Amino acid sequence: EALQARYRLACELAKAGAELAFEYYQQREALTVDHKGDDLQDVVSVADKRVEAFVKQRIQSAFPEDGFLGEESGARLPDARVLWVVDPIDGTSCFLNGLHTWCLSLAIVADGEPVIGVVYDPNHRELFHALRGHGAWLNDAPIRPHPATTVKEGVMGVGTSHRVTPADFLSFLQALLSDGGMFIRNGSGALMSAWAAAGRLIGYYEP
Repeated sequence: EALQARYRLACELAKAGAELAFEYYQQREALTVDHKGDDLQDVVSVADKRVEAFVKQRIQSAFPEDGFLGEESGARLPDARVLWVVDPIDGTSCFLNGLHTWCLSLAIVADGEPVIGVVYDPNHRELFHALRGHGAWLNDAPIRPHPATTVKEGVMGVGTSHRVTPADFLSFLQALLSDGGMFIRNGSGALMSAWAAAGRLIGYYEP
């Protein structure tokens, strides 16, 4: 089946791409020196671009008719029936600061509907993956959401950015804490979404 073949490739590429990013991650300090004093932001952008180019090239050679949308390189064939959407390093500030919470995230949209999602965390060798209608998995084990019926029964993942005002975020936090809930923010929305799918978090919120 055409989608199954893409699913297999998506899982393989998420791992291979994230492992490539992980090599850069381990050489962060050395890379800064190589860049003659450029700041770390340039290092992460080199890693971002190279990882995305690697993933894109592999997709193009396997499925030349598919479209591609990347955070770094923009869109290729955006109106194709099958579109691959890739964020080569989700959680770049974590990547830069030596925190272990960043990942590669990849989705496939077919005829406008998301059908495949893959998130690979190279620090913990965890591959979260799902093909619509075939369940969701962490490596080879099936996963399911947390059974909580109230926010008191688990931990909520939250995220925010400077694209919204502090008030947009704080009103949610106020309500969550007032209801007896608790939260974490790890710097990667894709990873926290995967953790919610796996039942580690009861949900994920980001305005």
